[in-house]
Amino acid sequence: MAGHSVEEAELSKPVFSMKEGSDPMIAEDEDNGASEIKDGRHFPGHKLHPTHFVAIQVTSSETREAVRHFQRALCNVRPDLAKFCVPLATLHLTLCLLRLDTPEEIYRAVVALQELQANSRRLLPPASLLSFQGVETFHSHVLYMCPASVPELGILARNLEDAFRKKDLTVICPSSKDKFHLTVVKIPPGKSEPQLPADSSWIPTIEDLGTQAIQTICLCDTGQGRTDGFYTTVLKLDLY
Repeated sequence: MAGHSVEEAELSKPVFSMKEGSDPMIAEDEDNGASEIKDGRHFPGHKLHPTHFVAIQVTSSETREAVRHFQRALCNVRPDLAKFCVPLATLHLTLCLLRLDTPEEIYRAVVALQELQANSRRLLPPASLLSFQGVETFHSHVLYMCPASVPELGILARNLEDAFRKKDLTVICPSSKDKFHLTVVKIPPGKSEPQLPADSSWIPTIEDLGTQAIQTICLCDTGQGRTDGFYTTVLKLDLY
């Protein structure tokens, strides 16, 4: 089918689950308590960790440069945050979190994405742009850039959830699932120090945060990295 490619990972390989605290960005919302499970399966007292996620990779040199300048200015103010700055190569905006425990579940997720693309002429309106308009903190452990309002992103995220649920896959819905964010600093959960003050007055000001055209989405493995620094990509899907 035109518009998709299976990359970096063979579907026959075993799935590697994410170890708690090992991923620099994808589990921001796990800090906020138990996750909701949207496929009808629920495990009382058990907090599921995602093994895969669907995201928009930030590839814009403009946005990456803005993040680099911001992280440098931030570390001048708070040198203790330097080792918690997110690498530029891993920057992404998460749309959906998944728990895929078998190669067969990974295959069903790939098929769900391919079918979603085939049944929709466009998954987003033409020339959809991703831009950012400020920096905020989350639970004193995450510092992130806020995307400007793109209502279509919320629609796309819900369509992704529906497509996966129809394949009887586990979709993990964080409590703030409609609050998209680009993480630039992540302090691992459970680490008491350092902490990020809730008051934003200490955060360096940055005016131009860059813009990126939204052209593709990626199904990624949370626990494996590629040689270019980004997450292992099971499927890269064109939106047009």
